[in-house]
Amino acid sequence: MPRVKFNNARERYLTSEEAERLRLACECSANPQLKNIVGLLLLTGARKSELLKAKWSDIDIEKRTWTLNMTKNGRGRHVPLSQAALAIIAQLPRYPDCPWLLPNPQTLLPFTDIKRSFTEARKLAGLDDVHIHDLRHSYASFLANAGVDLYQIGSLLG
Repeated sequence: MPRVKFNNARERYLTSEEAERLRLACECSANPQLKNIVGLLLLTGARKSELLKAKWSDIDIEKRTWTLNMTKNGRGRHVPLSQAALAIIAQLPRYPDCPWLLPNPQTLLPFTDIKRSFTEARKLAGLDDVHIHDLRHSYASFLANAGVDLYQIGSLLG
């Protein structure tokens, strides 16, 4: 018997108020990098894996860009960095001989996952139905609400 197709597509966008609640909840996390990770995901529309693998050498403060050499679709792209994103990056801790932008402070290696700390933060914020990928959707929604055209949004998301 053939399998029944199940449509598991979902779209969830955070409001500005929900994004602020999540940001505040992340500040309470035992993971000291969570607030920076969530903040940059909301401000760049990057995929979680792209951000967790980001290196300092990928960031050009002067040009206000983050270079992604290889993305999910097999191509590179440049992510523009807003003043708010640059402010987060400016206060990130830097560790000697560590190339990673947001390393696990205990191992100085990229986080393999942030599921537990993100789950705790979203529950604290009262956002049980929010997934990490929804931050990417929310970035696109914030751009659309600011009047950015869909072609440009697609280009920014890669």
